[in-house]
Amino acid sequence: MFASKKHFIRRKELLKIQILGLFLKLKHGKEKQYEMQFNVPYKMEHNHSIATNSYTITPQDIVIDLFRAQEEINFVHDHDLLGWKKMGGKGIRKHMVPGNHVDMFEKPHVDVLADKLQYVLDHKNLKSV
Repeated sequence: MFASKKHFIRRKELLKIQILGLFLKLKHGKEKQYEMQFNVPYKMEHNHSIATNSYTITPQDIVIDLFRAQEEINFVHDHDLLGWKKMGGKGIRKHMVPGNHVDMFEKPHVDVLADKLQYVLDHKNLKSV
């Protein structure tokens, strides 16, 4: 939490979200709280959790394109490939994207992600690096 000022601010904001969520949950109930806070129906998130928890990933004989944020905000055991190494039998192509796991999908970082994704789609038969 105290590794950097940016991490501290992020953790503080997450704590605020949790406190607001508790307040909204007590006032409006769990489903309404979730929808108000995240703009997503609670049932959709619930079904997503069920699907995620029941899915088992298995290694495939393919090349995996890994879009990896340059900035880490979460503790990970495999800093290089984030645990994907054994999943792609034909290798991993790593594409570094500015930002972190959350804001890599927001401006201005999302533009770089979009360009790299488009490149991968346009060159799908490249060998792994």
